[in-house]
Amino acid sequence: MNVQISVVMSVYNNVDFLKESIESILTQSFKDFEFVIINDGSTDGSDKIIESYAKKDKRIKYISRENKGLIASLNEGIINSKGKYIARMDGDDIAHPDRFKIQYNFLEQNNDIDICGTWLERFTTDPKKSTNWKFPLNDKDLKTLLIFSTPFAHPTIMMRKSIFQPYDENFKNVEDYELWFRLSDNNKYANIPKYLLKYRYHQESVSRIANKKYELRKSLFSNIYKNLFNKLKLPYNEYTLDQHFIVSSNERMKEYEVDLSFLKKHIRQIIKKNIEINLFDNKALLKFLSSKYFIATIYQLKKGNYLEFKNIFSTYFFCGLFINIKKKLYQY
Repeated sequence: MNVQISVVMSVYNNVDFLKESIESILTQSFKDFEFVIINDGSTDGSDKIIESYAKKDKRIKYISRENKGLIASLNEGIINSKGKYIARMDGDDIAHPDRFKIQYNFLEQNNDIDICGTWLERFTTDPKKSTNWKFPLNDKDLKTLLIFSTPFAHPTIMMRKSIFQPYDENFKNVEDYELWFRLSDNNKYANIPKYLLKYRYHQESVSRIANKKYELRKSLFSNIYKNLFNKLKLPYNEYTLDQHFIVSSNERMKEYEVDLSFLKKHIRQIIKKNIEINLFDNKALLKFLSSKYFIATIYQLKKGNYLEFKNIFSTYFFCGLFINIKKKLYQY
């Protein structure tokens, strides 16, 4: 018998946080779902916790096997699901009690939307480092984020199962970004402006470990960037890919040098090619790239890389900064 939502969770050694995560799903105000939990070869007792909940709640569909990794687990879980919609969940996060109800109603009322995410609260053991993550809401703005990174917080997404394509094993740690890029031509995106997930940020989190491996991370992102530049019919080289990767993240712009002269030309080329190809909405693209250039300039100034005021002023005008001055600084 089919259900409305299939929740897919891959678990690998999440014993410290798993109970809280599972209970945040089982106590959802929306009840018509199955909970597919894959124990991906845990060695810390996570399997015992999952088994105890599976005995009490028939909505849990439990799969236990040797370690194959997150991508294989997500693909297996989704393939074995029966829901009209697929919802992601991680074994160390906490879902808002109304998360499924809000996302389900949104997708039911907006038949043109294929994937929706939400805003999230990122929390740590240190309250001073906890932050709220806001993402753009509409399809046009979200698609422009694909130029540099993902438009969704991965564990918040709910999608129509009918559009799903398997995550690519060649893009470990950026598998979500690659999938959203691949699906972007034929599907419409949205984010709900509500904080419906608490994302636990800790030393062992997959994204945090991956971000420390600069060269590997750059290589994975660059393979997606190459597809982007080929779509735009935009020439590129290793320097282009390196600078594009640095600018993709505020944290990397703080740490590494941005060639503002190159970036200015690079932005112009992207805008020019997009006018010809019409891959992204032109107005949304201009606003997004102008905000990126603005942030990059500020970080360079903070590092003491001072530019002549007239050059900064003229460049801001070029980028359309003054029509975008209220644009929020993106997390990615």
